Amino acid sequence: MNKIFLTSTLLFSLSALGQELPLDTSIKDLPPSLAIKVNKEIQLEVFRDKYNVYRHTIEGSSTDPGGFIISCDHLQRLKENTALLHISNVQQSVLPMLNNANERWNEYYLDFYFSSDEIPKSDNCVLQISSKKELPPSTVGEALNYTDGYFSFIDSDPYADLDDETAQQIILKKIANLIENNSYKESLLYFSMLERRQQDLPEDFYYYYAKSLKMSGESKKAMIYLKKYLAKYGKTGKYYERTTQLISEM
Repeated sequence: MNKIFLTSTLLFSLSALGQELPLDTSIKDLPPSLAIKVNKEIQLEVFRDKYNVYRHTIEGSSTDPGGFIISCDHLQRLKENTALLHISNVQQSVLPMLNNANERWNEYYLDFYFSSDEIPKSDNCVLQISSKKELPPSTVGEALNYTDGYFSFIDSDPYADLDDETAQQIILKKIANLIENNSYKESLLYFSMLERRQQDLPEDFYYYYAKSLKMSGESKKAMIYLKKYLAKYGKTGKYYERTTQLISEM
């Protein structure tokens, strides 16, 4: 049977900065900054190859077996882009089942739709956590029972209770400190957090984000932000020379 492997970075969204949600958190109260962290490598089996659907069934679990499904229109794009997948929507669904003995039952799912800069929402990527009980999981703890420790639910924004201006100042200071110490890879998480928080980003953001991406080995994504900088500020931008220099080095 065909199998794929997802490593512990593939569904990673600012988890290093966030806090795990309490197990009694209601599914209805999940924060808008929800992220899902993969704790260990997952082996997925082809479930419906035609539809790019892969599943993992929990065997020998102390709870109802359940399991989870991951599907994506372009699964290779998911495997190749390992950073910053954001949860854009959470839904509950039910799937009527029928076996060869004409036995009928329902399988209930929590559907977590995710995307990133490189993986558009149109790819329809979704993690489905399944339950064979009469109702879908109603709390974080119940949902995680069906993942056998593979996932954690994270609130990825530790500054969610602060106003945007205060949060921006804190994030910018963290970015500056990290760059000063050549911790470029660690700074990427804060750049992404800042970008998600506001639309009117400072000029410094584009150049230093691109530089940090390049220094972290993400040249393809760095080029995107360098081009954004040139489109917005052109030759009059204070980082124009440094931006063109970075582009010439790629």
